[in-house]
Amino acid sequence: TLDLSDNPSLGDSGLMAALCPNKFPALQYLALRNAGMETPSGVCAALAAARVQPQSLDLSHNSLRVTAPGATRCVWPSALSSLNLSFAGLEQVPKGLPTKLSVLDL
Repeated sequence: TLDLSDNPSLGDSGLMAALCPNKFPALQYLALRNAGMETPSGVCAALAAARVQPQSLDLSHNSLRVTAPGATRCVWPSALSSLNLSFAGLEQVPKGLPTKLSVLDL
């Protein structure tokens, strides 16, 4: 478990710095509640760069915006089975969610 919640100045770029590559190979739960996350694709990029494959990801209480057309598409971690997007400001369900996802909190 890694909880970086209630850290609104973290943002997508701070997440990239906080998740050192290969330092959390067995991370199962990542909490980013109210952590200044900006876009789903920014979060996905940080997770991919760090080679982190959480089973549960909490992105609630962030002001997420859909990535602009033509921008890099979010590739969600394939191990993801639970995703919390409640109070994240999204107007639609993100595309490309993994097939293993069994819990989606909107």
